[in-house]
Amino acid sequence: MPRPDAGGAGQELEKEVATTTRTKAPSAPDLARCRHAYMADLARGSSHISSTLSEATRETAITEVTTGFVTAYGRHDLLVFVELLAGALDERRNPAAAAALRERFAVRRPARQHRVAAAA
Repeated sequence: MPRPDAGGAGQELEKEVATTTRTKAPSAPDLARCRHAYMADLARGSSHISSTLSEATRETAITEVTTGFVTAYGRHDLLVFVELLAGALDERRNPAAAAALRERFAVRRPARQHRVAAAA
């Protein structure tokens, strides 16, 4: 994933990414589409974040991965990517990193879809 410039443009992008939040969980179709489209980025990002040894380096890695995603693809799918990345971190048995990522972007886990019968 491309790294942003260390200068002003990179810092501006980091600020912009850091203020991106959503309270609604991503939809199942968005998750499926993005899981396929960003498979390599999810693997790379979860590996990078999981390899960190301290909370400070974990936060830096989260910033690098999310800013790199926006640099490469734009902001449109960022929050879906964040949820998929958090899921990948959960699968790597790194719930602390997954929670930190979700907390930073205020993304909730997708709720299970329940079918509700229409009242007669």
